[in-house]
Amino acid sequence: MPYVRSRSQLILINLGLLFLATLVLLGAWWVNSDFVLEVTTRQHLQRVGRLLSYELQTAFHHGRSDQQIQDLVFDLSSLTDLELSLITDRDGTLKENWSSHPPKYLEREGLEQAYKGENYFQYLKSTDFTQNVPWRLYFPVYVDAKVQTVLVLTQKTSELEKDFVRSRAPYTLLLTLIGFGTIFMSILLMNKIVRPLQELETMARRVADGELERRVRNLGENELGRLGSAINDMAEKLAKSILRFKEEKNKLETILENMDDGLMVFNLNCRLELINKAAVDILNLERERALGKSLPELLIHPDLEDWVKAAIEEDNPVGGEFQSRAPARRHIQTLIALFKRGKEAGEQEAGVIVLLRDLTQLRRLEQVRQDFVANVSHELRTPVTSIRALAETLIDEEAISPEDKERFLRGILEESKRMSHIVNDLLVLAQLDAGKGFNDPSRPFSLPKLIWETVSRLFSPGERRVVINIEGNLPRVAAEEDRIRQVLINLLDNADKYSPPQEEVIITAGQKGGQIEVRVVDHGSGIPHLEQDRIFERFYRVDKAHSRAIGGTGLGLSIVRRIVEGYGGEVRVESEAGQGATFIFTLPSASQAGGIS
Repeated sequence: MPYVRSRSQLILINLGLLFLATLVLLGAWWVNSDFVLEVTTRQHLQRVGRLLSYELQTAFHHGRSDQQIQDLVFDLSSLTDLELSLITDRDGTLKENWSSHPPKYLEREGLEQAYKGENYFQYLKSTDFTQNVPWRLYFPVYVDAKVQTVLVLTQKTSELEKDFVRSRAPYTLLLTLIGFGTIFMSILLMNKIVRPLQELETMARRVADGELERRVRNLGENELGRLGSAINDMAEKLAKSILRFKEEKNKLETILENMDDGLMVFNLNCRLELINKAAVDILNLERERALGKSLPELLIHPDLEDWVKAAIEEDNPVGGEFQSRAPARRHIQTLIALFKRGKEAGEQEAGVIVLLRDLTQLRRLEQVRQDFVANVSHELRTPVTSIRALAETLIDEEAISPEDKERFLRGILEESKRMSHIVNDLLVLAQLDAGKGFNDPSRPFSLPKLIWETVSRLFSPGERRVVINIEGNLPRVAAEEDRIRQVLINLLDNADKYSPPQEEVIITAGQKGGQIEVRVVDHGSGIPHLEQDRIFERFYRVDKAHSRAIGGTGLGLSIVRRIVEGYGGEVRVESEAGQGATFIFTLPSASQAGGIS
């Protein structure tokens, strides 16, 4: 890892510096140690030589015997840790027993210099470079102002080793201090530089991984501390930027997922990159399977593929309208345009946006409006034409019999009543479409009572057999009583008109799923399956001739559906051709709607 390499590099640097310092010190020691040791040894031997020469001068002056001189030499050798020898002539003659350690070799030049009254130092050479070699001093001993003998002082090997150790002790101490200092500096560097760098690197990696709540501890006022503060500021600003980005992204996703229009985004290779919920519903696609597919693979419509290609080639918005594939068969209006990456990316085209608007409901409403106008015109034209013809006949025919006149007038009256019924039903539908009265507070009422009153009002005794089955303890209904009465009247009136006179009409009421369900059953000719979805449309009749013959306007069931749905209920029909029909509607109870049961 990087911080391990950094730590290793710093340790190697410190060890390298220690090695260089050691080399410098060893070189200095190598160059200066012999010189320092020589100077120190010479000074020491000269001081000792002067003291011993004085002792020997005193002994010679008092005429000490050879034995006494021998004892003195051995005593002085023991006291000074030096090898002492007395030379009695220039030829290097060593008087017997006047030496603590008789030397194997004496340098003639040293003897001559000493007999001349000068000190002479000799560096004893050794063929073994692994051992230290001693120094030797030739010191003159005067008696009566004349060189009586030469004192030869030679370092002992053990003493030489001690001097060698003593001379190198400062260097050893210095090297030890440098070693410990380097270790201390390495630890200090690790604590002050490597570990903060490790923390900074760990923090940077965590920020890169998205852990934006992490912060670097205070590392002081140095460069690392300022770098840590900069990383903390960067993480905080990045967190705020990402939060704003997420908020904007959530807003955009919410808008896209809840907009009524569909939206699709394709790249320049016509592969789908994004699709919202409305587009999925409009085109009847599966989002997971559609994403990543090319436009031809989606099998939407050939015209859409041509428009997208044209928008890419011409770099201009393209629009049109097409009809989706079965089973939905939706009318879809589309607008296609290229979008660019922005100024930072050089305004390059990034893909294609396809906006989809479902016009199916609008087209259906337009068709309903057209049908409505045509049906109203047709429904009103028939009675108006009849009235006009009857009126013209009454005016033009002077010799008309009283019976025919009365018949014509009754025809005019019936056609005018029919027109009045159509106009009244249209006014009711207009009020229902406007939602008039649905939000007004209503007083809960008893549905069984309303059913009995409506049946008694519509059917005289013995006119039609009506079977009423009402569940006991039925809750009260939260709706306007007069409007529910109109629903019952329309359904019961249709059941009476379309059922043979000998057949009974059945009405049942009960509670189901928290709501009150009412069923009106007739035994008429029934309604084919293909017609059941349209019978609640305005002016729609299954058998137009039969409906007009029995005086129907074609608006009754539309009024029923509008009233029931206005109070939160549902209405449907169950029927088989030739086996009668069952109209079912539901209403919320007062307890469910928050009223008083």
